Amino acid sequence: MDSIIENISDQLLIEDLIDIIGDEEIYRMAKFKKIFDLLPCGVEVLDEKGVVVVCNKADREIFGVNEDAFEDFNNFKDPNVSDEILQEVYKGNAFNVLITYDFSKITYSSIYKDCIKYLSVRGIPLYTKHQTIKGYFVVIVDDTLHHQQHAILEDSFTKLQVAINTGNSIIWEYDVVNDQVYIDPVLNDFKDNSLFQFIPQVNYPNKQKFYESIHPDDLARIRDSYFEPLLNGEITHYSTTYRRVINDRTIWIRVNARGFKHDVNRKPTKIVFYTSDISQEALLENSLINLERESDPILNAIPDLIFVISKEYRFLKVFASGTKSKGLYLSEKDTVGKSIDDIFDAGKSLLFKEKINQALEDNVEMEFDYSLLINGKHCFFKSRVSSLEDGNTMHIVRDITDKIVQQDEINRLNAIMDIILSNIPLVVSVKNASDNFKYVYFNSEAEHVMNRRAKDILGKTDFDLFPDQTWASEIRNKDLKAIAEGSFSEYAVNYKDPSGRIRIVNALRTRVQSKNEVYLVAMLWDITEQHNNELELIKARESDRLKTNFLANISHEIRTPLNAIIGFASIVGDANDEFERDYYLNIINENSNQLLKLIDDIIDLSSLEVDKFEFKMRSVELKDICRSVYNMFSQKTKPEVSFIFDDNILPSVFLYTDPKRLHQVLSNLIDNSVKFTNQGSIRFGYEIQSEENTDKQFVRIYVEDTGIGIDKNYNHVLFDRFFKADNFTQGFGLGLPIAKKLTEEMGGELKFTSEIGCGSKFWIKIPILSNS
Repeated sequence: MDSIIENISDQLLIEDLIDIIGDEEIYRMAKFKKIFDLLPCGVEVLDEKGVVVVCNKADREIFGVNEDAFEDFNNFKDPNVSDEILQEVYKGNAFNVLITYDFSKITYSSIYKDCIKYLSVRGIPLYTKHQTIKGYFVVIVDDTLHHQQHAILEDSFTKLQVAINTGNSIIWEYDVVNDQVYIDPVLNDFKDNSLFQFIPQVNYPNKQKFYESIHPDDLARIRDSYFEPLLNGEITHYSTTYRRVINDRTIWIRVNARGFKHDVNRKPTKIVFYTSDISQEALLENSLINLERESDPILNAIPDLIFVISKEYRFLKVFASGTKSKGLYLSEKDTVGKSIDDIFDAGKSLLFKEKINQALEDNVEMEFDYSLLINGKHCFFKSRVSSLEDGNTMHIVRDITDKIVQQDEINRLNAIMDIILSNIPLVVSVKNASDNFKYVYFNSEAEHVMNRRAKDILGKTDFDLFPDQTWASEIRNKDLKAIAEGSFSEYAVNYKDPSGRIRIVNALRTRVQSKNEVYLVAMLWDITEQHNNELELIKARESDRLKTNFLANISHEIRTPLNAIIGFASIVGDANDEFERDYYLNIINENSNQLLKLIDDIIDLSSLEVDKFEFKMRSVELKDICRSVYNMFSQKTKPEVSFIFDDNILPSVFLYTDPKRLHQVLSNLIDNSVKFTNQGSIRFGYEIQSEENTDKQFVRIYVEDTGIGIDKNYNHVLFDRFFKADNFTQGFGLGLPIAKKLTEEMGGELKFTSEIGCGSKFWIKIPILSNS
């Protein structure tokens, strides 16, 4: 029958486990099952409804199930759990119960069929920070063996009663202090005892009356050799035969007497007698021998130390042969008859007495842990105290030193592991691949990189953590690949934490198999700072290379027009006619303009790159700027090329921009088309467009020609400084880079399309903005 143990002040086992595991760390130990499964007792974590969330190996062995047998199983609906227990659970109280667990009543699959176990179940509720119950932590110990041991002792006691009541035997005791004889009606049954049917008729309530019942020929021997020496403490017991005379009837009896409850002078205050008809001696001896053969070998073979202590705290019986190799060994010869105070120190003796009193007063089994210093070594024990019907107590003591030492070692290794994983600059996380890739471990560096606390991560998936479900899907695909292949590595990849922050990492994912569950261990090295330093180094080297190229190119570009100016200036004075002189002056003038434009472009580009370029923004009419550019280039195009600007059909558009710089950008684009278009046309204009799904508008200014076009292999370097796809065409390679930089500084963008032999089209996209 289930029983609620009301006094649960002694919960060392539960409290020790809670200290080890901790409220917030229960899932962590569940996810590291190799450590969790080392616990020698069954451990279950239930949710608030009583459904098993996780259990360890010992728990599954107790119930004879595999790992998924408890899926959706509700312990609160288990027919073996009584309403009395559930009332304590629903009240939110800690509970300590003994359950007779009948496996024939359960619905889940177990290897035990029609089997009954006796389970000691202890549990505490787990609370949220709002003091609501979120589940229960339950520790289960299989006490079937101890229960069977207790049953064996009870069976032995019953057999003793049977032996006493078989034939003509009786147990009685003599109270020395009060000089009274007492016959225990519990042990003695007179109804079927033909020899002692007359006992109630006999009146010998004291020692004198007892002596008077002894045959005169036997009185001196019994009194002087046995009874009086036993009363004086000279002997502890005796066994003999003599005659009793009752109502003129002589009976031969055998008596076994033993003194107990001794006073300070070692004299017994009580004597117990076992008396039987001598004719029944063989039958009685056989019964006792059988009883001894059945009980003592069993009890002595048990690895626990078992002993019986009287109400006066004295050892009555010791079964210890199974514990001789253990730290605690009490021999029957050196222990029986002694007090607890003679065996244990004052502190332990007081503890034993307290538990004995509780077991006797409440008629319940008491468990408690303690340590003893044996041969200079601290040994740990667990004792169970049970009350017996005669007012004595039975003690079952188990040596748990190995278990404590093993648990201490596990705790030490766990502490070392936590220190290492919490301090290395390496992200370490573990996901349970068998449970939808939920996080089961998260170290300190992972908290830093992910920008989340571990308590907010554990038990969740990437789809729960990342708002960007596409990114969560990418992570899941990489996890699945690692599970399928055993491992998966990445180097210098972008990693986005749940807040959207991008980090550069090296990543390694590894599959770990643990019996029926698969775990994924992910390790990440954050190389963002290292990567940025490398980029800065590359930029510095590229900057040095560009400076070198720039100086080489600018030297060449300046020298070319300058040589022409100096050369023709030296011969212009020697010209024979005016036509020749004008021709030379025209070459000098053209190269002077080219040199001046090159210097202006260099100054503009340098100012843009150091952010010292000044823009004078104002509201301007776009058509006026375009018309000015058209007028400037209308006379510069080749006769075979048509320069088209349909200003009559273009709408009026006002832009808030720098008109001078916009004029410069358009000039550079058209100048580029003029140089590379030998026939056909150059079309110049703009159009107003709107962005999709918004009310924003922008103007698209285009320059389209039918020139030689640009090879697609040059698309990525077209806007580089001093780039010239055609070295035979006049120019310095600065016009397009300056145009692109100016456009971007004014909030726009410059793009192009081109095809060899079919011309090119450049366009500028500028938002239409107000002065505000």
